[in-house]
Amino acid sequence: MDDSPLLTTANGNPYSYKYLSNHIGKIIDRTDLPFLKYKEQAVRAHTLRHGFAIISAEQGEDVFRIMHALGHEKIKTTFIYLERHAARRNHAGHAWKNSTIMESI
Repeated sequence: MDDSPLLTTANGNPYSYKYLSNHIGKIIDRTDLPFLKYKEQAVRAHTLRHGFAIISAEQGEDVFRIMHALGHEKIKTTFIYLERHAARRNHAGHAWKNSTIMESI
C-alpha cells in the first residue's frame, strides 16, 4: 500500500488538513455561486463532508457504510451529520408536496 501523500508542497511535504481546508474555503468564496448569498453560515470543506453524508442517505445508503466512508469511529458522529437532514425530511410541510391542496394555492 502506498502511504505517500496525495498533495505535497514544492518541498515534497504533505499539506496540512487545515491549510487545504482554508484554501478550499477561499476558492468556494470566490465562486460567486448564487446560493452562497443566502447561506447563514460559510460553506467550507467540512460542509462537503456533511453534503456527502446527506446525499448518501438520500440515495438509500446504509448509515454504517456512510460512517466508514467518512472515517468516523462512532456511529453517533455520523448521526450528528445527518440530524439536520432528518429534521428537514420529517418536517410536516414536506407531506404536502403531492397534495391536491397545493395545486389550489
